[in-house]
Amino acid sequence: MDDFLYLFSRNKDLEIIYLPKNNLSVVPSDLFSSNTKLRVIDLSDNELTCLNIDLHHILELSLVDLRNNRLRSLPVAFLEQLEQIRFHQDTAEKHETSMTHILLNDIQDKILIAEKYKYGYNASDNIVFKKVMDIVPQNLMLNVLENPFVCDCDSLDFMKWIVSTDIGIVNRTRLTCKYNNNAELLNNAVIETVRDNCRLLHLIGIAIVSSVATMVSILALGITIHLRRKTVRQSQDLHVLRREILDDNIQFKFVVFLSFCSKDSHVVENIIQPLLNTFIQETFNTDKNLVCTGADSFVPGMLIIEEIHRCINESLVIVPVITPAFLESRWSLRECVDAIEGHKQVVVLMEQNTDTSETIETIRHLIGQYTRASWSYSDGQFVIHPSWNRICDGIIRTAIDSIRNRQWN
Repeated sequence: MDDFLYLFSRNKDLEIIYLPKNNLSVVPSDLFSSNTKLRVIDLSDNELTCLNIDLHHILELSLVDLRNNRLRSLPVAFLEQLEQIRFHQDTAEKHETSMTHILLNDIQDKILIAEKYKYGYNASDNIVFKKVMDIVPQNLMLNVLENPFVCDCDSLDFMKWIVSTDIGIVNRTRLTCKYNNNAELLNNAVIETVRDNCRLLHLIGIAIVSSVATMVSILALGITIHLRRKTVRQSQDLHVLRREILDDNIQFKFVVFLSFCSKDSHVVENIIQPLLNTFIQETFNTDKNLVCTGADSFVPGMLIIEEIHRCINESLVIVPVITPAFLESRWSLRECVDAIEGHKQVVVLMEQNTDTSETIETIRHLIGQYTRASWSYSDGQFVIHPSWNRICDGIIRTAIDSIRNRQWN
């Protein structure tokens, strides 16, 4: 491609560029940037699907041959360049030239040029042709025959240009375009049909956009109202929860009951319970202990199982601290199962990498169906995920659901 880009740059006197049948699918925009004397550019019989070559500096251009490519239309920028060249030619002073006429034959004589000059022909050379068929026109002409032009909204500007331009279009009346899967002559009648359909599509598009905009506005309004109501409801729910917890005369004394194995008491009592309790106290703006660990709330002399049930019943949310030791403890599993069967809200806090594949089905279902928090040690430091704020937010929302469910029941 680099060699092709600079193919003609060294010969600034070229007047004919002849490149048909080269399987070209694209032409660099500045391929002819050094060739200001060009009169003929022949790119016929190639595979071009688009065209963006820069021609504005080639003011004596007489013929651009794009016949038999794969062009669906021509870009407006290219057409504007052709118009500027034609305008220059129309306004330039008319005079006869002493240069030998460039002779071209639409069928045979181009082959002679191609054989003697592989890439271009300098008209100042003394070349004698065997047969004279055509003379390069004085003013710009364009040949775009045998291209699969399409008549649609995107090509409407090109269609209007091709039937109205003063530039000479070779066999203009034979040009066709594909419209509704049929080949139609490219004329004012088909342009009017396409324009009408485009206007209809535009109106439909406006109607759809307006409908969508209206729906979006209604949806946005609905979401706004919903969010406001949700905010108000959450505020009301938090007020009810605060009243339920801080009033000593009602059922619930704790927001959370921590269920854990005694073998994990060091991490629960020294880290988890103090931190969790602090964050929940800040939410309710109170110094009251809101996280129960059981042992600190048990009444001496009572049956352990009865005290466990009492603490569970006096708490809105059960947080089992699941560890390998927890899964091996019959008492810990029993606490968790009793809470679940008693329709208590549960938020799981599990030690990272704990294998739950062999535990009881109730625990596997709990872990498999609900999101959970996890904790681990990294370089001797206790690490919790997600943050305590997110965990407390989940516990508060779960506690509110617990009160709402109790009111419904």
